[in-house]
Amino acid sequence: MNANGSMKRARNPGLLALAVVVIAAIWAAPARGQLPEDGRSRGGVSGAVLDAGTGLPLEGATVVLQPEVMGAFPAGPSAGSPFAAALRTALSDGSGAYRFADLAPGVYRLYVTRFGYRPYSVVVELRGGISPLAVALAAEPIRLEAVRPSGHARGPYASADAFDPAVGLARLRAAEQRRREFLTTDARELTHADVIESVTLGEPDVFRALQRLPGVTTRSDYTAELWTRGAPWSQTRVYFDGVPLFNPLHALGMVSGVGSNAIGAVWFHPGSRSAAIGEGAAGVIDLQSRRAAGAGELNAHADVSLISAGLALDQRVHDGRAGWMLSGRHAYLDWLTGMAKRATGADDVRLPYGFSEVAGGVDAWLGGGTSVEGSWLWERDHLSSARPGTAVVVDTVVGAVPNLRSDWGNTAGRLSVTTRVGGVRVRHTLAASDHDARVEPDAASASPQFGQVPAGPPGPGSWQSRSGVRYVGLTGTVWPEPTVLSGPAWSAGFALERYAVRYHGPQVLPVPRHAVDAPLSSGGLYNSPRVGWESEAGMAAVWGEASWQHPRGLGLRAGLRAEAGEATASTGGLRLAPRLSARYAASPEIAVSAGYSRVYQYTQAVAPAGIYVASLATTDVWLLAGPGVPAVASDIATAGLETWLAPGRVVTLNTFTRRASGVATSDPTPGRIYDRPAFVPGENTARGVELSARQIAGPVTGSVSYTLSRSTMRAAGMEYDAAADRPHVLSMTGMVRVSPAVRAGAAFTAASGVPFTRTAATAAECEALPGCSPTRLPWMGTPNAERAPTYASLDLLFDWSRRFRGIEVGAYAQVRNVLGRENATVYVGDEAGCTPLGCGEDLRSTYERGMPRLPVLGLRVRR
Repeated sequence: MNANGSMKRARNPGLLALAVVVIAAIWAAPARGQLPEDGRSRGGVSGAVLDAGTGLPLEGATVVLQPEVMGAFPAGPSAGSPFAAALRTALSDGSGAYRFADLAPGVYRLYVTRFGYRPYSVVVELRGGISPLAVALAAEPIRLEAVRPSGHARGPYASADAFDPAVGLARLRAAEQRRREFLTTDARELTHADVIESVTLGEPDVFRALQRLPGVTTRSDYTAELWTRGAPWSQTRVYFDGVPLFNPLHALGMVSGVGSNAIGAVWFHPGSRSAAIGEGAAGVIDLQSRRAAGAGELNAHADVSLISAGLALDQRVHDGRAGWMLSGRHAYLDWLTGMAKRATGADDVRLPYGFSEVAGGVDAWLGGGTSVEGSWLWERDHLSSARPGTAVVVDTVVGAVPNLRSDWGNTAGRLSVTTRVGGVRVRHTLAASDHDARVEPDAASASPQFGQVPAGPPGPGSWQSRSGVRYVGLTGTVWPEPTVLSGPAWSAGFALERYAVRYHGPQVLPVPRHAVDAPLSSGGLYNSPRVGWESEAGMAAVWGEASWQHPRGLGLRAGLRAEAGEATASTGGLRLAPRLSARYAASPEIAVSAGYSRVYQYTQAVAPAGIYVASLATTDVWLLAGPGVPAVASDIATAGLETWLAPGRVVTLNTFTRRASGVATSDPTPGRIYDRPAFVPGENTARGVELSARQIAGPVTGSVSYTLSRSTMRAAGMEYDAAADRPHVLSMTGMVRVSPAVRAGAAFTAASGVPFTRTAATAAECEALPGCSPTRLPWMGTPNAERAPTYASLDLLFDWSRRFRGIEVGAYAQVRNVLGRENATVYVGDEAGCTPLGCGEDLRSTYERGMPRLPVLGLRVRR
């Protein structure tokens, strides 16, 4: 132990020096420090850092420029300020390029260092203009002592902890990692600090934080679903360690189905993406599980909010060669009511809703270049009436619904083995995922079998439904051994996948169910016919992609994914999906990019079904591409500009266009709602412009973004606004570190109203709806011809944290919808203007009100 401790102490000064250089480079690279003015024209220095032996560019070299008169190590009481103002620092990019501009004429010294190479310095005299200077570094191999791994990085999400004093540096590193791994400027990283800054609902919620990004919006306050660039939620595929999840939401869709404590990295791809990624017609949320960190200690994190209670544990064992992580959360109120029931003996003490979630992971290094990783996720929601044999009120429009039991959730797991073969790495992964949702009456209520149309008056069978999606896949990937500072230049792989979908339940409606299932004069509800289907399909894919980096700052990545399987209603048996992205770095601070991707998606949801009240508990109606069902073929093109204006301040401008054919959508034809097929094929076209600015480091951080877009649908010979179309969206977030222990934040979102289709459920409503036939109710009008009111919400956050003997304790308070706006954005139906003397022709559309002004409190403890 003493020997090891001595060895670590001996190495610490060098590592510390290297860390200081890297930190200085990251913070100073975008800086615009001003050198003394002398009235003469200003100039600059630019060039490239090369390997003297091979002539290849060196990425990640630290280049320092300072006036020669100051010397290498300024000294004296006044040295600090001039040195900080005059020194310039930059990191060479992937082409080895560096650049210093806006320099006063004079004599400077240039220092160039890179780990594994001899340092180099040269004196440069500037007389105006740009002076070209290429520097070649000679390799200097360093003999390193053999050490055993003693820890593991937490990943970009968990590393950028909002409550860590070094959060600004971690966020900068996460942004830099995103720039290295993804060429397009619309790809986005998400860190824990971003989530806290977004003031999500009660607890850190990844999906709700993503709703604050440019190009992303949602339906209402009550859902964590994402509408990515005018597309429905089912076209944004969520992957957990490469395993697809289908509708992973809790709390009736209000919060994410994957807890923040289980996540190590979050990457969002609304445009071009790697050829290794399959589905995601509009976008991809790539969630990666958090791996254990530390040097053998047990790490713990517990939190309690008004929504749930959570606990996360992780530890590295066997000298860091293996680690485990376990994270769970539960909607604890049903536990408390159960305890109260047992304590008091009262049968009527019961909360009808709750959810549970468990996620975990293990990793182990077996030696010889072989490692094993595994991760899993289990999450489940349940809903039932308050007491057996009674009714539960689930909506103010429909009223009481007979006693029901409903549960839904996801189960996913994967096992990966990585080995070294020659100079390449090979990884094989076996994965599975299952999404299941059920709505059933209680045992005492008679109900028809799945697929049968119930006879007689409406009963519990009218709500009975069952749906789900199952996935099983075997994938393999090969890539070359990476270097220290750059990733692989190529990769390739295969995938053998099988999907299965099932649905049995009420007929799919082209409008929300609560817009037409209003009480009749007889007191009953419309009894819609039942439908059902089950299907399976297999698919094989091979893919490959390669990257090129030009010394002048141009990066290019091209890939091709070939998928083969059963022919679908819209495609043949062989489907080619090319991927291309490019990035040009005009300077270390400015980059432009462009990308194109063809994506095929084989599973898609048509509309919510199940319980009549779609806003409470729904089971998605999933379809699987096959001879009678189209596959979504989505072509996505983007172009963008990204510039770093100052340390931690980045401005991004992106444009996009998407054309998705084979979209299964509800029949938009005006007429009787029940006389129509379950879906019709359609085409979705979307285009828009996104502008955002972020400050991700410093005592004051925040973001502002504005999106101008348009999304339209074409189906059944009609063209109309898509249901997810919001032409204008403005989002702003901000966080101020008032003191080391106190933070205050705010988040504001304003958006255009969403389109909807007017419906008529009564004769009075029908009279005011053009073309409506009173004998064929319920009736729907022109598709999405109306729009709900605009949306605006301001949310506030106050957070306090303090550390006591190695344990951090924190408390936070949120206020949702401080402005107190109704935010009634979800169409419910129409009400006729009736009086005791009769009914007028004017109709008043009614909406589901948004979240009221709501205080939220929470606690957290971590070690």
